[in-house]
Amino acid sequence: MATISTSRRGEPSKRRKRKVRFIKESKNPIKFERIYNEATYYPEPTILRDALETFYEDVVHIDPDLVKKTRRICKHFMFFMFNRIKRNRHNVYFDEPIFTGSIFNELQCTSLEKAVVMLPIRIEKLKVQRTEPGYVVAPLRIHRSQLEDEQGLPNTWKRTRSEDGLYISPLAVLRVVHEIFTRFVTVPDNMGISNVELMPLEETPGRVVVVLNGAIYVNIIPAIYPNKDIEKESNSKRDTTELFFVTRPYDFDENAQSDMLWRICYFPKEKHMHQMIDVTDRGMRRKALQIMKAFLKQDNTLVILNSYHLRTVLYHIFDEVVDSSPRWQRDPLESCFQTFLQKLAFYVQSKNLPNFFQNSFNLLSNIPPRNLAALQGRLTYLMQNQADVLRLLRKRRTQSL
Repeated sequence: MATISTSRRGEPSKRRKRKVRFIKESKNPIKFERIYNEATYYPEPTILRDALETFYEDVVHIDPDLVKKTRRICKHFMFFMFNRIKRNRHNVYFDEPIFTGSIFNELQCTSLEKAVVMLPIRIEKLKVQRTEPGYVVAPLRIHRSQLEDEQGLPNTWKRTRSEDGLYISPLAVLRVVHEIFTRFVTVPDNMGISNVELMPLEETPGRVVVVLNGAIYVNIIPAIYPNKDIEKESNSKRDTTELFFVTRPYDFDENAQSDMLWRICYFPKEKHMHQMIDVTDRGMRRKALQIMKAFLKQDNTLVILNSYHLRTVLYHIFDEVVDSSPRWQRDPLESCFQTFLQKLAFYVQSKNLPNFFQNSFNLLSNIPPRNLAALQGRLTYLMQNQADVLRLLRKRRTQSL
C-alpha cells in the first residue's frame, strides 16, 4: 500500500497536502503550460518578414477566384479534347489528363499564363531501361515488316518509333500528338473560350502548347507509363510509387533533341511530398517557395534557376529539418526564406544539386560553368547582405504598383 510521507509530528507533509488538494479541487483537466505556449507562440516582427509579407501580397499572391476560373477553363478544355482524341486513326490510346503544373498544386506566383498538363499514353507491357541519369529508353520488339520488306502486316507504333525502329521515340510521339490536336482543336461556344490557337511544334520543344483566350498557355506534355491503370485525378490517394516518362527534357540538356531518351517524372511522389509539407507546417514553406520563385525572376543572374531546382531544394530541406529540428513546424516566414537561400547557395557552391529521388543525378550538371560561377557569386553576396535582399524585394514591389 502506498504511504504518504509525514513530517516529524506525524502529520502529512505540506507538499503532499498541496498536491492532493490540487487534484481534488481541480474540475478541469491538467494543463501543460509548455504545449499551450507553443500553440500560441508568435515571433517578434522583423524588417525582413514585413518585406516578404508585403512582397507576397503585392507580387506573388493571385486572386483565388481568378485561380479557380483558370483551372476550370483548362480542365474543361482538356477533358473536352480528351473525349475527342481518345480514339484516333493513329491507334494512340490516351488516358485522362493529369494536371501537374503550379496552377494546380498551389504553387502559382505572379501570373496564371502557364498551365502544365500531362497527357498519359497507355502502352501495354511497357518495359524501360535506364541509360544516363534522369532518363530511360523504351525498347520495342522489332516487327518482321521492318526486317523484311513485306507489306500488309500490322506494325504496332509504326509512326512513333525511333529512326532505327527499336525504341518508342519522344520526338515521334510529339509529332503525332501535335497532328491529332491540329485536327481536333476546336471548342464549342458555351465553354467560355473565345479563341484557341495551337502553337507550331518547332517553337515549343518537348511539349504541345495550346493558347486559350490569348492569355492561358496550356503546356501539354505527352507521357508513357509502366502501370496498367492510373487512378482518376479526383482520387487523392494516388500510388506514390508510380513513375511517368515524359517528352520534355531537362533545361540545358545536351541531348534535348534525342530520338530515344524519355525524362523520368516523379510527379506522384512530388505531389505526396507537397501534401505532407503543407499539412505539417501549415503552408509556410510553400509560401516561402512561391516567394523565392518570384524573387529569382527579377534578377538577371538568378533567373537561370527554374521551378524544379527550387522544389528539389525544398524536398531536401524538409528531409533534413524533420530529423534535426523538433520545432521546425513553428519556423516563421523569414526563417524559411533564409534557410531556402542558404541551402540554394550551398548546392550552387558545391556545384551539385542531387535529384531528391535519384541521388546520383546532379540537376546543375548541365548549367554552363560561366553561368554557374555567376550564380554562385550572386547568391553569396545576397547571403552576406540582407540590405540587398530588402532592396530587391522593395524594388520589385515598386515596379509592380
